[in-house]
Amino acid sequence: SNESNGDCSVVVIGNGNVAIDVARVLLKPIDELAKTDIAPHALDKLATIQNKTKHVHIIGRRGVAQAAWTTKELRELLTKMKN
Repeated sequence: SNESNGDCSVVVIGNGNVAIDVARVLLKPIDELAKTDIAPHALDKLATIQNKTKHVHIIGRRGVAQAAWTTKELRELLTKMKN
């Protein structure tokens, strides 16, 4: 994090479905998350985190061949990164 301007980076460790899901939730707009069954207190916390987060990094503990996410999940994540 860069405390001088409040910007932070989030690091997600792992290269499985859960790691991709965590990154997708961090990148999904709050108004889209509000339409899901996510708890209100979690939504509030995510809004705070998203307001400060500039970068989301995924660090795999194994190689690409062992990655457990699907092409569809990765494509969705990359699409969110472009927006």
